[in-house]
Amino acid sequence: MCFREGRAIHGCIVRRGTEPDVHLWVSLINFYAKCRALECSCRVFKQMPVKDVVSWTALISGYVARGNGIKSVELFCEMRRDDVRPNEFTLATLLKGCSLSLDLDFGKQVHAEVVKVGLLSDVYIGSSLIDLYSKCGELEYADGVFCMMPEKNDFLWSALLNGYAQVGNGEAVLRLFLKMDEAELRFNNFTISIVLKGIASSGALRAGQAIHAAAIKVGGELDDFVTCSLVNMYSKCGVADDALKVFRKINNPDIVAWSSIISVLDNQGLKEEAAKLFQQMTESGMRPNQFTVEAFNRMMLSTERAIRRLKHLIE
Repeated sequence: MCFREGRAIHGCIVRRGTEPDVHLWVSLINFYAKCRALECSCRVFKQMPVKDVVSWTALISGYVARGNGIKSVELFCEMRRDDVRPNEFTLATLLKGCSLSLDLDFGKQVHAEVVKVGLLSDVYIGSSLIDLYSKCGELEYADGVFCMMPEKNDFLWSALLNGYAQVGNGEAVLRLFLKMDEAELRFNNFTISIVLKGIASSGALRAGQAIHAAAIKVGGELDDFVTCSLVNMYSKCGVADDALKVFRKINNPDIVAWSSIISVLDNQGLKEEAAKLFQQMTESGMRPNQFTVEAFNRMMLSTERAIRRLKHLIE
């Protein structure tokens, strides 16, 4: 985003005395929000002579994008006090805010309003509700919303899959994926990654291998996000050889993939290989997290013990 240029254009508008129309006001709010300058967005919003649902939604969306779910709820309450009725975009955005702040009670109130105005069939609202209930551990509610949706596209399936994966219910993830396959819905790399995440938590190796085969069929093995998920799955299942084979194919491994492969090699007694990878990770500029540091410390501890034993034998 060219913040300076956009701010300069805004300055020109003010100096010329041009009275912005509704679209220009909203564009300014969106511009500052996307430039992470929410204070400027708020100032523009306050200057608006008439604040409609689009302008309120733009400001709420800006705070949600910044991860401030609490503020998004506060703004929504202000909007309702001003007697402005929300539309489907407002409600979907607000539900994301509730997910960020894990505000289940307010989310349920929004759910009631969604039902009242007849917007439950909206895909974005439905997926936002599923995400909210999943993150708050209310998977029965998430299932209920999913079942009530008249049309279930891959977006909704992925939302529910992700919910079960987040709580580590690998069996439910696999069961849903099989139903998705039976419904002949196309699954993408994101869906495959979610399924692998769920399988990794349950340690179901054979299921993971089947998903790996499905990923190859759709070209998912060429996607770094999928391959990182495969490394994590094989590592959690304790299969170091397969994890290492997949890891070698990743162009830009993330910290989870590095941590997974180093940890599984360390646990399988392949200390030297794990140490080499740890060195490669640091040389690549990737900062280690607590899991890679713990694995490295274990490797160092085992090396020190081996040296002490050797010294004892020599003496």
